[in-house]
Amino acid sequence: MIIDCGSLEPTSVDMDREDTRDYVRDVLAAHDEAPNLVLSHADRDHYGWISHVLDGTQVQNIWMGGDSDDYSGSGFPTWIAGQNANLHQDLEDGWHNDGNPIGSDLDCGDASVFVFTVNSGSSKNGNSLVVNIEYDDFSATFTGDAEGPTEDDSRANFNNLVKTTVLTGSHHGASTHRSNGQVWADSTAPDVVIFSAGRRFRHPRCDAVERFERTLAQAAEHPMQCGTSRRYRPRRNTRLAKYLTEVNGRIVVTSNGRSPLSPFCTGSIGCNTTIAH
Repeated sequence: MIIDCGSLEPTSVDMDREDTRDYVRDVLAAHDEAPNLVLSHADRDHYGWISHVLDGTQVQNIWMGGDSDDYSGSGFPTWIAGQNANLHQDLEDGWHNDGNPIGSDLDCGDASVFVFTVNSGSSKNGNSLVVNIEYDDFSATFTGDAEGPTEDDSRANFNNLVKTTVLTGSHHGASTHRSNGQVWADSTAPDVVIFSAGRRFRHPRCDAVERFERTLAQAAEHPMQCGTSRRYRPRRNTRLAKYLTEVNGRIVVTSNGRSPLSPFCTGSIGCNTTIAH
């Protein structure tokens, strides 16, 4: 399964379009089945590289948050017109799958897949499709650019049972529009939190990062950074399992469904370790 693919401004430790294409193709080559594709919402930093990275690749199912007409740039309309995939678009407001795995329409190997919510806000970001993947004792939740109402609906739809092992920070770690709220942080209680962000907007914001720290697992010492509305604070080493692409580069987490899990980073040696959860 591929969940979002794009960037506004790759930095020296990030992957560019070509790197990403090569990496994804290597991963897909190890599997017999065509992948499923999830696009959280129609911001180009979340879908803008799909037409290049998956050029010539047929996918099985495409699930998209927001209005399908908004996915209008970066060659995406031409790419999707050439797909034979089942297209789940224009999902009704607040749709979720009632705590039961979706199944073949959005499978991920032996893992179970859940949509916590989609189209539950009043903006592109708020309409993000929030997807959870669960395999044995391991789970990962991908939030797109979720805002406060999106996080609230995710919790309500699943009776607050949204505890996750690995969480991507909503909206790159923003704290505006109630993204990464304290109730969401307490409910998801992640062992590992990952922020996909660069320097442009000084994400993740320090106040957002701090909300997750109570539950984070201990990890090998590695650099981390966060920002305020005015500046990026200097990098500091941490032993908490919080990671940022701007500092740690490509972040890969592997798990066999049991503790421990293994993060790997291309930009900082310190996070290449095992973490109990």
